Amino acid sequence: MLLGATVGSFFPPNMSRILGAGARTGEGVASSVMMTLRNTGAVLGVALFGTIAIQLIAGMMAHRHAIRASPDILTMGFSVTFTAGILLCIVAAVISAVIRDENVRVEQRKGEST
Repeated sequence: MLLGATVGSFFPPNMSRILGAGARTGEGVASSVMMTLRNTGAVLGVALFGTIAIQLIAGMMAHRHAIRASPDILTMGFSVTFTAGILLCIVAAVISAVIRDENVRVEQRKGEST
């Protein structure tokens, strides 16, 4: 539910800004590139998440000499992975806010100089 709310509040304004930044004749190309990058990011995110989780779980199993992954090992592996994902999201949000603020300042300076 949180993911749906986040995606719903993040993507529409960004997509309209990206598509509105280019010429009308290039909206199809801009939309295609944007969706390709979005899907590539999703695929790489799932692959990275899975890789980190499996490596952590396998490492804990080897450390404990376990043959099967017990619920506490699985919980610890996914907990660490989700925590890393949350930290990456926070870093991305901060970078996005800084870039957005800088773009607004640049546009304001352009408007003042003309």
